[in-house]
Amino acid sequence: MRALSRAINIISTVFTIAVILCAGVFFVPRLFGYTPYVVLSGSMEPVIHTGAVAFVNTRDTEVRTGDIIAYRLDDTIVLHRVIGETPEGGYITMGDANEIADLNPVSQGQVAGTYTVQIPGAGYLLSMLEQHKIQIGRIQVSTGTLFIIGMVILLNAIDFLLSDSAEPDRKEGAADG
Repeated sequence: MRALSRAINIISTVFTIAVILCAGVFFVPRLFGYTPYVVLSGSMEPVIHTGAVAFVNTRDTEVRTGDIIAYRLDDTIVLHRVIGETPEGGYITMGDANEIADLNPVSQGQVAGTYTVQIPGAGYLLSMLEQHKIQIGRIQVSTGTLFIIGMVILLNAIDFLLSDSAEPDRKEGAADG
């Protein structure tokens, strides 16, 4: 019983550390102007992988030819490389895996920031966790987040019950001595 309690305690600790690390990786950078985006297409392969989480420095909107930028196109953020400038001060962009440049130039007002780094494959996990949301009052919470929190609580409860039942009653032991 004690070994099972230790195993559950270790699993619970690992879950808790994973949640804290994920929160740190995806939310703390926002405090410093870095926004994570899930990459949905392969237009920037092999530099930025499909399914990666790409971090964009939203404070760096000074663009040079060769930079990979994030820009707004309707309700979408696009990550493409700047391959030139227009006479009007816009930017010509193209995905590294594409054969032709994007049809419309990007204006300075569309630029959301410059690409800095990626976490390959993390976008699949993030998308899965964020796929379904539940409204709790005025707060919207993803079901994946609720599942992870529930697992941590459940594992801690099981650990508590096992450790409580595994301990001998100390009052009886005190009367013997």
